[in-house]
Amino acid sequence: MIQPEIPINEEERLVALSSYSIMDTIAEDDFDSLTLIAAQICDTPVSLISLIDNKRQWFKSKKGISMEEMPKEYSFCGHAINRPTEIMLVEDARLDARFCDNPLVVSYPYAVFYAGVPLLTEDGYALGTLCVMDNKPRALTDTQLSVLRALATQIVQLMKSRRNAIVLEQTIETLGRRNKELESFSYMVAHDIKAPLNNIDALLQIIASDNKTSFTEETVEMLGLIQKSSNNLRGLVKELLEYSINPQELNLPLSGINLKEFMKELEDSFQYEQQKRFSLVSDIDVLVSNKIALEQIFSNLISNSIKYNDKERVDIGVKVDDIGSFYEITYQDNGLGIATSELERVFEPFSVFESTDKYGDKGNGLGLAIVKKQVEGLGGQIKVKSNLGEGTQFRFTLSK
Repeated sequence: MIQPEIPINEEERLVALSSYSIMDTIAEDDFDSLTLIAAQICDTPVSLISLIDNKRQWFKSKKGISMEEMPKEYSFCGHAINRPTEIMLVEDARLDARFCDNPLVVSYPYAVFYAGVPLLTEDGYALGTLCVMDNKPRALTDTQLSVLRALATQIVQLMKSRRNAIVLEQTIETLGRRNKELESFSYMVAHDIKAPLNNIDALLQIIASDNKTSFTEETVEMLGLIQKSSNNLRGLVKELLEYSINPQELNLPLSGINLKEFMKELEDSFQYEQQKRFSLVSDIDVLVSNKIALEQIFSNLISNSIKYNDKERVDIGVKVDDIGSFYEITYQDNGLGIATSELERVFEPFSVFESTDKYGDKGNGLGLAIVKKQVEGLGGQIKVKSNLGEGTQFRFTLSK
């Protein structure tokens, strides 16, 4: 018996094999179907997808043999990968000096005939073979050899697709973990800033109240600017805290929400805007959902409708429909609207489309990002349509 030589690019070949994360994995139907085709086309009792590492030949897929692996020095495929562009044919191993006394020939599985096509990567590394075997001498036709080549190419593509899927899954997992870390960090920072901001605001009020007569007009104006900046920062912190909380992790109970009462409560919470009209159209009276998350969704939408509105009266219409497994909610206002070119990024954090609102304050661009996150956290999706000067429509679903 002659042992197979070590390929000249063995170190790089093993690195390539490792990159597929396929050794010692469970059987998969996609691979098994290809070994079945190979056996049927070549009319052989045995067909294998074998992969070769530094010590052994391991079978990713097998037909007609009970072995899971074998030592590399006994393998026919160990010889085949040294000629990666050729099909290795052994018509009668008993007459071949390389294999005549090989344990695989003189005992189970009594391999006499062998044909192996190297599984060649795009970088030129032979990771193993697709091979067929028989316990009697034979030959293959040109058609059978062509089919074996085609199947080997398909196996490599399947391995590549499998590797890409693993990499994608790992990337998604890493991004999810980093996103969680970022959310936790932003929550921690925002939470830690909140208390000092409240203290600053309280101190400013005390200073302004106790020194009304002694401060110059310029000092009073500066204190007002400081207080306004403090309020703006406090608003940003509040929105960051809302955005950092994942509604799926709150594990809050669902409750029946009386829609008329819910809309009345929302309207009452915006008393600072006198000129407004809310309307509700619904084919249901009670909606079952997470009330806290729903309040955040509507509060952000209504706040934007009021702040970015140039009409004499703010009109807000809400329509709720039961569509099987979901509720569908349509929210319409008569505000400034959003340019078509800006609609794609409307739900991105920190997207601001107007320099200031009608009160002269600059927005933080987190309101609609919070809305989208809450909607998705409730198992739904949200879409937006808008016309400049005419208003904006949000249509979103909530899973029941």
